[in-house]
Amino acid sequence: MRDRRFHFRFVLGSSYYVSAINGLAEKQCGDGGGWTYAVNGSFPGKACGRYALSGGESISWIYSTEKNPTMAM
Repeated sequence: MRDRRFHFRFVLGSSYYVSAINGLAEKQCGDGGGWTYAVNGSFPGKACGRYALSGGESISWIYSTEKNPTMAM
C-alpha cells in the first residue's frame, strides 16, 4: 500500500466537496476545472462524502478541466 500524503481544502454543505489539492484549486485552469475521484478505476457518480468505503479500495483524485468528465481510467 502506498501512503501518499497531500493537503486538500473542502467545502462542507450537504456533503463534502474537494475544492483544492496541494494548492491546485477548482477553476484555476478554466471555468470547468475541478477535482473528481475514482474508486477502483470507476467514477462513483456521487459526492466523495456520500461514498461509503468498505476497505482496501484504491482511490484516485483527478483534476479535470471539464465540468462533467467522462474519462476512462
